[in-house]
Amino acid sequence: MDCTRSVATGAPARCGSADPLGDILVHLEGARGSSRIDYRMPCTASEYAVCHIVASAPLWNEFLCWLDLELRELPGRGTQLRLVHVRNLCDTGATPVQLRQSADLLYWLLKTHRCVTSVQIPTITDNPTKYIFYKVVLCNVLKGNDSVKAFSIDISRSARVTGESFCEVLLSMKHLEELRWEIPTCTATLSNTISALLVPSKTLTVLDFNTPYITKEQAWILLNALRANCTLRNLTLSSSAVTAPPSMFITFLSNTVALKHLRVVGKPYTESDALISVFRGMIFNRTVSSLELQQLSLDGYSAMLGAKMLAESRVLRSFRLLRYFPGVMFPFEKLRSAETYKQTASWLYALSKNDTLQYTTLSVNIWTDECWEQFFLLLSRNDSLKEVTIVARENERSRLTEIAKKVEEVGCGEKVSFLVSFEDSCSDDRYYERYSLVDCKNYSELQASVRAEDNCTVLQVYRELSTYPPLTFLSLVLAEWKEELCWLLVKYVSTSSTLRKMDLKLHLARFQTELGDWWLALSQSLQRNRSITNFGMGVEGDRVEGAGRLGEAVARSKTIRKIRLLSPLLHTRLGFLQALCINISENYALCCVCVYWEVLCLPWERDWLAVIQNTVNRNLGYVARAAQFLNQARRDISCAAALDRVYRHPALIVELSKVLAVSEAYAVVAVRQGYRSIEGMHEFMRLAGVVKTRVTCQPRNDGRPQLDALDEHCWAHVRRYLQLDDVARPCRS
Repeated sequence: MDCTRSVATGAPARCGSADPLGDILVHLEGARGSSRIDYRMPCTASEYAVCHIVASAPLWNEFLCWLDLELRELPGRGTQLRLVHVRNLCDTGATPVQLRQSADLLYWLLKTHRCVTSVQIPTITDNPTKYIFYKVVLCNVLKGNDSVKAFSIDISRSARVTGESFCEVLLSMKHLEELRWEIPTCTATLSNTISALLVPSKTLTVLDFNTPYITKEQAWILLNALRANCTLRNLTLSSSAVTAPPSMFITFLSNTVALKHLRVVGKPYTESDALISVFRGMIFNRTVSSLELQQLSLDGYSAMLGAKMLAESRVLRSFRLLRYFPGVMFPFEKLRSAETYKQTASWLYALSKNDTLQYTTLSVNIWTDECWEQFFLLLSRNDSLKEVTIVARENERSRLTEIAKKVEEVGCGEKVSFLVSFEDSCSDDRYYERYSLVDCKNYSELQASVRAEDNCTVLQVYRELSTYPPLTFLSLVLAEWKEELCWLLVKYVSTSSTLRKMDLKLHLARFQTELGDWWLALSQSLQRNRSITNFGMGVEGDRVEGAGRLGEAVARSKTIRKIRLLSPLLHTRLGFLQALCINISENYALCCVCVYWEVLCLPWERDWLAVIQNTVNRNLGYVARAAQFLNQARRDISCAAALDRVYRHPALIVELSKVLAVSEAYAVVAVRQGYRSIEGMHEFMRLAGVVKTRVTCQPRNDGRPQLDALDEHCWAHVRRYLQLDDVARPCRS
């Protein structure tokens, strides 16, 4: 095989010419099997049928993963597909041959498959590996593309990919509907390109242009283009773009006739001018129904303008303010904080005058506990305000218990939910988990690093755990521990019904208990637990039996949707992964896997990770197609079978609630109602293609009952064991 040629520098083959892909792709087989990739397969997607490439997506993803990409179905978009950025679990670095194969496959995919309508580009840098990706995709494949409707790109500070060639590509995408672009610093070329795209566009409805640093001249050009655009409905800007020429932004926001959703994102230690500009513009705005503000400083004057906006607005339906406080660095900032609290208290009166706002999300630190109590009293009497979300960062979670008690005392708990932030153990990212009133009222966590000298203290705590407020987060780093503590942990995990997240890091060098019995008991306790959804595991030592037991438990868990490998040590990692992938195909809960960036995978470990990731993608595919069914985007057998599957697995229903952006309770009801529409005999047989309308059987000579004689109760019993996925069909997605 000659791997010196690349489509990166070539053009697609024309009729009668040699195929430039042949040398590299014609005999290309999957790395984890003998399946040969059919890179020539045409796009077969239609309004009612998904492209048959979906059935072979795992094989394509074996190669796309070297570019940190995966091919997935697009929830809520019928038969359309998307290329999403996912970190390669087998992060060993692609060889030149692998990278070239991946780039060529990607080239062919985007040139021939119009069903791929959403493309998310991984972070582009000046790394030679990523440069090939940039050259193939950005400068060749997407130029003149008329099928990609959503385009997202993240460019690092060091990358030089905002030159003329890329700007020409962007301007050539005439049917672009959504553009999301994150770049540290805007350039003159880039601002001119975005402006040139905005003015004549008849299709662009979403623009996310969050660049922290933009000059006054560049912002002026951008805002002038925004004023001329008449299609944009959803806009995200940085605080720099808002404040560079504040009068220009205020004028734009006051006069826009199309914009419906506005999001402004600040950066640490942002001045309060951004909020002043936004609130002043919103006072006169008559179209924006959703306003989201993140990491913007709020002072007394901007709080006063915010109160005026809330009192006078008659179009705002959703308001999200996730405030950033820079912290007390100088004495005068204490006075400023006190003044801000005083001014935000005036929002209570403003909200009492507002009869159009329906949803609001506020940081917990926007009010004192007394103001929150007054707000809950107002909320209990306000018929228009339907849902309030209170967001707390890690250092603010201690306030939630008291606030939750006030919610319960007032009696408006059905309208209030809580979002609590966590640091991801495997990355620098933050993520949020949603809690109900009961969860938050009883919210508590235990994080401990146990050494030999701590055993006396720790044992007493664990003996009395059942008397404490129920834990939702348990994180243990056990360096030296005794047998009693081990068995107390097993007992607690077995009986807890509130624990959602558990991190367990064990050092086996000084392990003082019988390994076999205890590991078996711990794995069984994990299988019995029905509340843990997020599990992090790290075992340091040369004994792999225990890690394997935990892998078996996770594979059989009905609730764990996310697993994180917290230890890079080879032996225990291999033991966990090998055990996990044995029965992983029967798992219908797992939706996310995180590993260390620094891990160097062995060949067989890459195979195991691929099996696990395929299961994750399969489960996410079920969720995506079930969402399409419930959204009326597709009602074919593939989506009906996905709903059939999701209905039987509560963990997938929880994941579906995230995709649909609804509560878990609402998702349960929606799935149950959707299942009823496909549960009956006639509906099942019609979807399976056995009959056109209903089941009708010819009478038997011996008088024995036929299929159509089964009543609903009997058929329901049959359906407990029969799914639409059991029906063979030519292309299963």
